[in-house]
Amino acid sequence: MSRSWPWQALATLGTVAFLAGTAWPAPSASAQTGVVRLALESQSAWNGPKRPLEIVVRATNDSSERLEQLSIALTIRTPARSRSAYELSLRADATSSFFTYPFVREGALGPGESRTFGLQQPLDLLTNRGESALYPLEIELRSDDAPVATLRSPMIFLIEPAKVPLSLAWTWIMAAPVDHGPDGVFLSDALESDLAPGGRLRAMAEALAGIDGVPATIAASSAFLDQLTSMADGYEVSPPGGERRTVAAGGGGAADASVVLGMLRDVAERPEIETLAYPFGDPSLPALFKAGLGKDFGPLLSRGRTLVREALGVSPSTTVIRPPFSHVDPGTLVRLVGSGARTVLLDQGLVPPPLDPTFSAPAVVRLSSGTEAVSAVVPDPGLPLVATAASADPRLAAHAALGWLAAMWFEFPGTPGRGAAVLFGEGSPHPAEFFEAFAPLVRSSPWLRPLAAEAFVEDIDPQGRAVLSPRSYPALDPSYVAGVQRGKGQLRRFEDTLQDPDPITERLRAHLLLAEGGTFVARPDLGRRFVDAVSATIRRIYSRVTIPSQTFTLTSRSGVIPVQVRNDTGHELRVRVRLVSDRRLEFVDGDTATILLPPEDQIVRFAVSARTTGLLPIKVQIQTLGGDPTPDTISEAQVLVRSTAYNRVALFVTIGAALFLLAWWGRRFLPRQRP
Repeated sequence: MSRSWPWQALATLGTVAFLAGTAWPAPSASAQTGVVRLALESQSAWNGPKRPLEIVVRATNDSSERLEQLSIALTIRTPARSRSAYELSLRADATSSFFTYPFVREGALGPGESRTFGLQQPLDLLTNRGESALYPLEIELRSDDAPVATLRSPMIFLIEPAKVPLSLAWTWIMAAPVDHGPDGVFLSDALESDLAPGGRLRAMAEALAGIDGVPATIAASSAFLDQLTSMADGYEVSPPGGERRTVAAGGGGAADASVVLGMLRDVAERPEIETLAYPFGDPSLPALFKAGLGKDFGPLLSRGRTLVREALGVSPSTTVIRPPFSHVDPGTLVRLVGSGARTVLLDQGLVPPPLDPTFSAPAVVRLSSGTEAVSAVVPDPGLPLVATAASADPRLAAHAALGWLAAMWFEFPGTPGRGAAVLFGEGSPHPAEFFEAFAPLVRSSPWLRPLAAEAFVEDIDPQGRAVLSPRSYPALDPSYVAGVQRGKGQLRRFEDTLQDPDPITERLRAHLLLAEGGTFVARPDLGRRFVDAVSATIRRIYSRVTIPSQTFTLTSRSGVIPVQVRNDTGHELRVRVRLVSDRRLEFVDGDTATILLPPEDQIVRFAVSARTTGLLPIKVQIQTLGGDPTPDTISEAQVLVRSTAYNRVALFVTIGAALFLLAWWGRRFLPRQRP
């Protein structure tokens, strides 16, 4: 992390000796031998006439040889006056040598040992030049006057205060995929690692906490905040191949979650911080609309904002939106505008690059689809490239990123309305140490003017223009979507059945909305667990509605059977009772009855007419109502009707048949005429 160099502390350790000597021959680009590694520990954010260069490097000897007679050569090269020259200077001698200063070091560096070297160099020669510029630095470690390791870093030198700073929009996305089941048990320790000291999300929160007074934008993933608040209250985790364990509130990962949540709350409450909310579950919006789930976009957006407001204590912006994962196509853009979006924050690559590569890509583009348009804040593509190239040395990567911004500014240092955007996205490749180093560098740079996204859009002029081209994104599996739709229908019917409010319906609704999230594009198996949990919960409640075994006796052709229904759910239910039988039994007033079923035993009476005697089975079904053509069966059982009454028609037929047979039999007694 770059800070004012702790000169006294390093001197006490005996690791620093200062000697500004005469110029040495400039080192060659082939000085790196691979047996020794140099890593940047700290460096001045910028330098000037009264701000000498202060830099600390750590050397690690990976060879089997002891390195004696150590010295360091600090070379300042002529300015890099373009972004391309600057990028080359990070890996080769892009410009000629300007000055080289030797620093002799006592002692040795044994095999496997590491040692810290601090350098301080006044810059009077640069002051005399009277020019603000971006100077490539080369720090070379030598043993017996032979180069053994080289480190290249930029130096920003300002001869006078910046009159027109470079506006900078930087967006910090606090996001994590859904990594728990419907029971709340976490499925891995990935989020624990990210929240622990040294973890990526922990480092981002700490970096934001350390830039008090500096404007920035935070885009908060609702899935992340939902899991964060759950962890802070205590949680269970069952990692693959590991034992299920419980973490109590205040301990372990729960304590880490509380710390990060507290830092984010403090940061979000600052007036200079702009907070954005992801839609609930972090859905891929094109996948959501393609799946026919677009009508849920409004509820998802509202629920996500509510979650952020409750977790962080601030109301998120309703006009600035970050589409999760930067997934946006022309249709999605139209819907975003319809939801109130005026500014969208996107990843690089969605906007066509400028035709002339010598110019920077515009940081703000008026992006249109049909008749709708929004201002899109687009990050500069070069910064992550130079930072990633140095990712093995996170502090050096932070200075390389800062140098890229300086290269942009130095190309046209006095031009108003210029700006650059930086976005640390969901899949940011930067290690935790990068964020800890980069944030204070930006804060300490007077030639930068950090802004929140909305203010940045107002500040940049002119803006580019582009038409959003059609794009293809991974989609939700069709069979998975069908399952979500079935679950939503089942929940609707359950809500129609339940006559008094119950928190469980809200939990089930949240499960189904979460199942539309972006995590389940790649992990539909996990999403199905949420959908199945909805169905299982509803069935479990329905199972408390029962129909006791009953047998009814009809002593006459018609009568009334009292069907008993038992409701042990604890809720009043609005249901349909339906009887199903064969032709031997007729339901005089119909075979269904819609009733309010109180949480107790209830008798439902049906008028019936038996067409025959004997034991007649009846299937009794308790069903949902709702508007769907196929209701859900809440409970089902069979009751019996024993009919002991004769059927009149059958009786008449029987008597008639008997009389006929009797008459036929009686003919034998009648006299017959003789022939």
